[in-house]
Amino acid sequence: MAARPLTITLINQSHVTLQFGNVVTQHGETITITSGPNPLPDQAQDVLYTENSGLVGPQGSFSYTFQDGSGRAFNFDYNHPYGTGSTYVNVNSPQGYTSSMPTNNLPHHDASCTIVLQQVA
Repeated sequence: MAARPLTITLINQSHVTLQFGNVVTQHGETITITSGPNPLPDQAQDVLYTENSGLVGPQGSFSYTFQDGSGRAFNFDYNHPYGTGSTYVNVNSPQGYTSSMPTNNLPHHDASCTIVLQQVA
């Protein structure tokens, strides 16, 4: 079992196709899609996974960029530290879009969450 695993289930309800990329890893293993398509069509989901490497929990960022050529993207950053630090997954949504986290198990050792990406009604 990994020492600091982080699993993110991402559900696309944005009405656009999104491309995973722009991955930056500060600590830990590089976050990857373990299940699901890339690019991610509307009404589909990806499961992403990362874990520690050495004595530092995973920390980094990635994007899901719109495939319409607009340059818009959902930008994510995450941290699952050892010790007293708080685990988080943040989403910066482009104008006209939002995200929600209906499942949040981030405070756990085996951290996980589900994030839904949506267009604002």
